[in-house]
Amino acid sequence: MRALLWKDLRLFSYILVLGAILLVGPYVVVTFYVFSSDLFPLVSAEINPWSAILSISSFFSLILCHFPLLMLAAHSMANERADRSLAFLFTLPPTRFRILASKVVVIGCFLATIWCVNCLAILIATRINHGPVFITAGYPSLKVIAEIGFFCFGASWLASAYSANPAHALAFGLVAPLMLLAFFLMTMYWFRWPTPFSFGVWYERSSIILSQVCFVLGIIRFLNKVEP
Repeated sequence: MRALLWKDLRLFSYILVLGAILLVGPYVVVTFYVFSSDLFPLVSAEINPWSAILSISSFFSLILCHFPLLMLAAHSMANERADRSLAFLFTLPPTRFRILASKVVVIGCFLATIWCVNCLAILIATRINHGPVFITAGYPSLKVIAEIGFFCFGASWLASAYSANPAHALAFGLVAPLMLLAFFLMTMYWFRWPTPFSFGVWYERSSIILSQVCFVLGIIRFLNKVEP
C-alpha cells in the first residue's frame, strides 16, 4: 500500500503543487492588497483587518482549490489508462481495490487539507471579529460551494473511469453543474412550474445525490472494467 501511495503522490505531484499554490495564494494576495492599498485605514476603522483578510481569502481559496480537486479526479484513472500503466498495474499483486484505495486516500487528504485550513481561517476570523456582522454573511454559501464542488468531482471521477483522456474527464466535471442547471431551467419552462418552486433547494439536493451516484459508479466501473 505504501508503494501505491508513493506512486500516486508522484503521479499527482504537479497537481498537488498547484493546489498548494491556490490554497495559500489568496491569503498572500489579499493580505498584500489590504495593507498596501488606501482601503486599509477604512477597513481597520470598521473591523479587524485580519478578520477581513481571513474571511475573504478563505472564500476565494475554497473556490480555487476545487479546480485542482477536479484535476485529481480526472487524472485518477484516465491518465494511467492513456499511457497503459493501468493495464500493467493490474498484472501486479496489488488488487484493484488497493490501487483504487490509494488514489482515494491521496485525494481525500488533499480535500481534507483545503477544507480544514480554510474552515480554521473562517473560525479565527469569526473569533477576532468585533465589527459589523456583514463579514460573516457569506458563510452559508460554503454549503453551496461544497455541494457543487463535490458534484463536479463526482462527474470528473466517473468520466475518468470511462475515458483515456484526462482533459475530457476534466471538461465533463466542469460542465456537469451547467448541464444540471439547464435541465432544471428547461423542465421549469416546459412544464410551466409555478414561481414558488424551490429551484435552489432541488438543485442542491440533486447535486448531492448525483455526486454520490457518480462516485460509486466510477468505483464500480474501475473495479470491473477489463483493460485492453
